[in-house]
Amino acid sequence: MAALAIGLGGAVGELWVQDGLLLLLALGLCGISGYRLWQKNNSDRKLKESLEADEKAITLATRFGYSLPNAYKSLGSAFKSLIEQTPNRRQRKQYEARLQALRRSASKAKTKMQQQEGKRPRI
Repeated sequence: MAALAIGLGGAVGELWVQDGLLLLLALGLCGISGYRLWQKNNSDRKLKESLEADEKAITLATRFGYSLPNAYKSLGSAFKSLIEQTPNRRQRKQYEARLQALRRSASKAKTKMQQQEGKRPRI
């Protein structure tokens, strides 16, 4: 954020002095820092969308005959193999975050299933 402000200030200053090369340099700094800010903020949105897609994948798997625990186990094992095979550190961290969120979701689903079993009358 500071680099963006410095670049914009420099661009305004160079407009005042009317030095074209330094103006282009200041605008380039603004562009690079703006792109980095966009990347940082966009990754949070991508992670949220990925987590929603994982939940929909679990729902779809249960619709096609998987039990809920097996659906979570299958998706979790897929993430584990992706983590092991991915050389890119940033992408590997995204898979790890998705795996952690999947584990939290599985524990919530497990407690919910146990509560529903406790409410059912036994025959």
